[in-house]
Amino acid sequence: MTIAGTATTSSSSAERLSSDDVAAEQARARQAAAARRGRRRLSVLGIRLASLAVVLLVWQLGGQRIDPILFTTPSAVASAAVQMVTSGELWSYLFPSLVVLFVGLLISAVAGIGVGLLLARYWALDVASNRPPRS
Repeated sequence: MTIAGTATTSSSSAERLSSDDVAAEQARARQAAAARRGRRRLSVLGIRLASLAVVLLVWQLGGQRIDPILFTTPSAVASAAVQMVTSGELWSYLFPSLVVLFVGLLISAVAGIGVGLLLARYWALDVASNRPPRS
């Protein structure tokens, strides 16, 4: 009876050790995955910033060779933006532009929802719109 009891105790402690090892390994894997995600985010941010810098540099260099009436440089745009913000001129032109933007957005949303509902309700309209079949 003691031999069987000893065998049961040693097998349950071996299971406990293996489950502890598994939990520790999972924790290490989670930490490694979090570190990889962090490095990936940094590399993506670096690529995006480098791309933006290259585009702005090309724009600046190309814009200097072209007539400023046709094509201006980003530095000229930035200085004009700062001047318009500080003088208050920007805000007088911004509000009417935003009103037009939101009215257009509202009209397009209502029209898009209406067309979507019609296409969902009537099979013939869906077929007539000549979309590829859903897979």
